[in-house]
Amino acid sequence: MDSLKAQEQNLLEALSESLTQAPVATVSPALARHDFSLLSSAWQKAIRRSDASLASRCGLELHRRDPDYFWRRIRIVVLEDISVGNLEVSASVLAIAGKRVLQRRLGDRQLASHLSAELAGARKSRTACDLACLLPLDTFATKFLDVGSSLRVFDKPKLLALATAWRQTAAYSTQVAGRWRTISRGNPRLRDEYLDLIQAPPLVRFIAVRGAGTEALNALLVPAHQLIGAGRTCPTPKPPAPASWDLISGLPAFAFCMYSAPGMQAIGEFLRHTPWGGRLQALGVRNLKKALGHLIFYTEGGHLSRPLEVLHAPAIREWSEEVSLGRFGIPPDQIAQLKSDMANDLPQLNAFRRQVNVRTVS
Repeated sequence: MDSLKAQEQNLLEALSESLTQAPVATVSPALARHDFSLLSSAWQKAIRRSDASLASRCGLELHRRDPDYFWRRIRIVVLEDISVGNLEVSASVLAIAGKRVLQRRLGDRQLASHLSAELAGARKSRTACDLACLLPLDTFATKFLDVGSSLRVFDKPKLLALATAWRQTAAYSTQVAGRWRTISRGNPRLRDEYLDLIQAPPLVRFIAVRGAGTEALNALLVPAHQLIGAGRTCPTPKPPAPASWDLISGLPAFAFCMYSAPGMQAIGEFLRHTPWGGRLQALGVRNLKKALGHLIFYTEGGHLSRPLEVLHAPAIREWSEEVSLGRFGIPPDQIAQLKSDMANDLPQLNAFRRQVNVRTVS
């Protein structure tokens, strides 16, 4: 543990030094009238798309309204979207996130703005998050599986075993029907044993230990890092349709997703007034709003502008989409066509987003 404390101190010193060279944080009055959940959505997606200016402004406004939320949320964002893409940035966020006295001493609002821009500028990886989507809610015992030549070939059972082995070491909770449920209390002894077995680099070890409570994404970062060691796969992300960047009251349209209240209202209107509701029902889809919300996420909201090359990452991503959308009854062989059609219909969806925005903007 002494080595972890030394690692943390080094991270905090480097962060303090970088803060002295960062641009002065400036408040954006135009953002003050927007719904909080919409700002949070815009912030995270600006980070994904490497828009440092928007990320910094939204992060600062979120912190102004609710500092506790900002620091809770940034821990999850960095492990969902940055992860192995930039280990130093990921570890730095985990090092500072819970230290309120130090945050105030360094300038907490300046920190919020600076870290938001740092996340936006970092390389990205959602492989740990995609692995989390593949796993059943409850953990089950499995033996440790190291990465070797056998995983240079895409093998679903072995990847599941690898991810499960790491997730069972983590303490984490998740929301079930709107209530938090403890899924695992973790196994620190097993975690440390696994980290020793793979000779985990210091930053990977730090994140695995200090990132607890983030839906096991700290533990699932480790197999993502192992996959990098086994090889690389160059991702070729297809940019979302241009309509995804349309501005609605100063915010990009992609902010109006299922994770924002106005976005969810717009999805409901879109389902009621277009053929999409009937089309999904004909496929046997359950919970139309959430199903379409997830489809929109995979069409535009989850786009990463600077993804890191992680072995099998594109295949894991596609597999995760199939599992996630399959939970709502969307057949795997329909996903590609549905995503293509959704991309073409984004201008129509944006019209409903604008209507909802007029009613909700303060």
